[in-house]
Amino acid sequence: MGDVKLAGAMGLYLGVSIIPAMLTAFLSGSIVGLAIIAREGAAGRKKAVPFGVFLALGGLVGVLAGPELIELYEDNFLD
Repeated sequence: MGDVKLAGAMGLYLGVSIIPAMLTAFLSGSIVGLAIIAREGAAGRKKAVPFGVFLALGGLVGVLAGPELIELYEDNFLD
């Protein structure tokens, strides 16, 4: 349950910037998972991939570009 604790701590620290951080984590984790399945076939579905690495990547995105990404979304999609 370390991933859950990391995500909770990220939410406390990042605030609203957790949204692009989690989106980045889920998207990058999905891409790696699909690449593993494409490479190994059906046997790749049983392979465990640690999610903490992708949460850390998302945390970096949230810290470095989170507010800008939220502002970009609000300017372009919320009218």
